[in-house]
This record gives sequence, structure tokens and C-alpha cells, in this order.
Amino acid sequence: METKLEPITFITGNKKKLEEVQAIIPYVHAKSMDLPEIQSLDMREVVAYKIKHALAQCNAPIIVEDTAVYMDCLKSQDGTPGLPGPFIKWFLETVGNRQLYEIARCTNNMRAYGKTVVGYAPDTHTILFFEGEVHGTLVEPTGELGFGWDFVFKPDLCDVTLGSLSLEERIKCNQRGIAIRKLKEYLEK
Repeated sequence: METKLEPITFITGNKKKLEEVQAIIPYVHAKSMDLPEIQSLDMREVVAYKIKHALAQCNAPIIVEDTAVYMDCLKSQDGTPGLPGPFIKWFLETVGNRQLYEIARCTNNMRAYGKTVVGYAPDTHTILFFEGEVHGTLVEPTGELGFGWDFVFKPDLCDVTLGSLSLEERIKCNQRGIAIRKLKEYLEK
């Protein structure tokens, strides 16, 4: 039996992200807002900044998320995750999925991982973070069902790209699904 809790506002203009979240937490509704996004490799810092600005325009409880892909071939010099990371939106707008794949192919290092950080603000003074991470491989773009970099990312536990999976299949094995299930588990306790 599913627990019905207070409605939560998901701050997003991305209908595909909303579909994924609502497939796990049906009582979430969306509000589209143009939020400033700071430039930082720290995803929690990005999410907290978005939440602060969203709370100035709407009431809690809200959720905000940020999703990134980290390519092993573009690690920082100290070995920590590098690019594109949280800058994936701009990478996709500039070079697209095909070039992400080509960058990895040229370096002969196809490994990558996707990460989602969900920030939940139950009130104006609290932010809780829920994270999901999935390791995989960058492959030639395939699929027609996903969005963003789903078409070039094949999780280790899948035979195809996220962009080739139905919504139900995708949320079982992608980083957003993991993070949202953690949030749901927290909400239902």
C-alpha cells in the first residue's frame, strides 16, 4: 500500500525528468522556474544554490536535482572526477552526444558514470541530499526513448543505452531512479 504524503513541488522544466520522478513518487508535481545555476563541480553546491533561489519564489516542500556524467578520459589532474560533470548541459548544446562518444573513443577510454543529486527542502531551513550513481560505458549514440546523454551511456548492468530503454526500464537502472527511490524511502519513514 502506497503512502500518500504532502504534495511536493519538483522545480523543473524538463518533462522527461518529471516523468521519471512521478513514476516513482506519483504525488510530485512540477513547477517550471528559471533558476540561476552556479558553475561548480560540487553538485551539492549547485543543488543547494538552486533550492535557495526556488524557495524565494515558492513554498516548501520542494525538490531540485542536478544530473551529471563524468568521463574517465577527462578526469582532473589529481584523478578526481572531471568533465563534463555538472556542465553536461553545455557540452551537449555545444558538441552533442556524437562528439562525447568521439572524445572517449579518441582517448581509448570509454568508461564513465552518471550521477544525480536530489535536494529536498521540507522547509526553508533544511536541505537533505539523496544521490544516485551508475557506472557504465560510452557507446555510439543509439535509442529514441531517453533524453540528454542517455543515447551514449550504457550502464554496466544493461545491454543497451539508457536511450533505448522504456521509462519503466530506465528508472530501474539510471542514477536519477536510484536517487529518487532513496528520497521516497526517506519520505515514507
